Formats: sequence, structure tokens, C-alpha cells
Amino acid sequence: LQLQDPLDEKFPSPWLLKQMPLDRSQVFQAELGPSEIYGGSLDGFFFADLSPGEGRFAGETSVERVDLSLGSRMLFRKQGVKGIAEGAARVHGIVGSTDSILGNGAFSIRDGNLAQIPIVAGVLLNPFEGLNRRNNRIKKADCEFSIHDQLFEFKGMGSIRLSSPAGKILGKGIVGFDKRLSLVMEPQTLGGAPLLSDIANRLLRFQIGGTLDEPEVGSRRKADPDNKE
Repeated sequence: LQLQDPLDEKFPSPWLLKQMPLDRSQVFQAELGPSEIYGGSLDGFFFADLSPGEGRFAGETSVERVDLSLGSRMLFRKQGVKGIAEGAARVHGIVGSTDSILGNGAFSIRDGNLAQIPIVAGVLLNPFEGLNRRNNRIKKADCEFSIHDQLFEFKGMGSIRLSSPAGKILGKGIVGFDKRLSLVMEPQTLGGAPLLSDIANRLLRFQIGGTLDEPEVGSRRKADPDNKE
């Protein structure tokens, strides 16, 4: 799936229109915008075929310039989260079947202060001090994910990218619909020969398990034991 660029097309996109059945007599349709959300904008479109049998649904949405400080408590159940967020996502599947949901998406955060989010706090306080505590504010975050089998998959090291003035941390793994985590994070060393830097980065890998609300940070010996990308 190619994500919708809201600057190029209006919702519903040609992709979404192709998902809709020819007989739309029992199709529920909803426009998700354009509307204001936490100082930014939300746009999108959703439909669900409610006819008997395995009716299908599909939807797409995008958000631009959302001020996380305005929605910190509602979105993260924490005060003090800051940043400007943008993102887009698409999903489709069979009505009433969470197993059937497929999709993909991406989001980014700029000018952030994200240390109040439990999972980000876990990254900052990892056993190997991937980022200097004196300068540990995550200022930028970028993620790309796919959706399948009731989980969000961040495939390949670097599909999660966190940046602070002190350095970068890359990541990959999965987040379940039930909020359970299985992530591997890799602090990036600075300088040196590429091969040596790559070896050092792999040695510093650590795992994050638990849940989104209560992440558990593991040691490097438990992280990515098969060393697969």
C-alpha cells in the first residue's frame, strides 16, 4: 500500500474507492475531516459494507501539525509530552474480524520532549545508557509500520528512529493490538570505521518487552538472539 499524500489528493483516494463494492446500498460511509485536532488538522475517509456475509471495510487518514502538548494527558495519560506530529495510515479487512485487518502507516514527531512516554523513558534509561542522561530529550521520532495478525510491525532496524542532541537510537519489532511489546533497540555509536561501528552498535542492542503502559527493558544478551534484520 502506498500512503496517501494529503497535499496531492483529496479523500477518499482512488485506492479507497477501488475497495468499495459496486452495490453500495448497505455501505456505511464516513468522512473524518477535514477537522481540527490539537491545533493541527485531521482528514480521512472510512467505509464498511454491512450487507450479510463477509462485508469489507477500508479507511485512510492523515494528520498534520498536531501539537502533542495540547493532547498530552488524553493521548498518553501523562503531562509534559511535547512535539509536533504528522502521519498517515491505511487499513482494510473484513467487517467484524480483527484477524483480517491489514494496513500500513508512518508518523513523525519534531521539536519533541517525549521522555514522559513510558516506552521512550525505557529507551532513555536502558542498561547501556544509549543516550547521555544530561541531554536525553528525544527531539525527533520517525516510524514506519505495517499492520497484520493483530499487531503493528516495525520491520527492519531503522523502521523506528529516535534522535536527541546526544545521538540516535534505531529500532525494530512489534506492538500487539493488546499493547504487548517485542522491540529491539540499537544505540548508534559515533565515528570510527563503518565495520567497527556496526559491530559496536550490535553489541549495544537491548530489548523492550512488557506493555506500552509498563515496558520492561532487558539486557543485550536477550536482545535479538538470532541477530536477524
